[in-house]
Amino acid sequence: MEIAVIEKIKSLPQQTEESLRDAFSVLMHTEDRKSVDHYVRWIREEAKKIRTADMYELIKQTHLYAGQYSFDDFMIAMEWNREPQARFWLPLCVETITLSPTGNPPTAHVCGQSFCANPTQEEE
Repeated sequence: MEIAVIEKIKSLPQQTEESLRDAFSVLMHTEDRKSVDHYVRWIREEAKKIRTADMYELIKQTHLYAGQYSFDDFMIAMEWNREPQARFWLPLCVETITLSPTGNPPTAHVCGQSFCANPTQEEE
């Protein structure tokens, strides 16, 4: 039942902050781990496109929730508010989100592997 609701939200022509929050609320009641993995990734990707502080918070919440299934998500959630110099997990990850101290919308960077850009520089 929960998956059908999320699929209905996913089929909308354009995602909004409200639709993504609703999808995540429904996802939190889903016990199927494969579905959680799939839809958490989808919610994060869609939230990155909206680029607001609320969506930044939603991305954080997806890491906190998925941390019960994924060690990577757990570690990202643990380091979320850590000073960048003190982080040891995020430099190894595939993705990271940064929020400007001025309150500007979050910027998504890909970091870590040899094919990734440096998270302190804008993507080329």
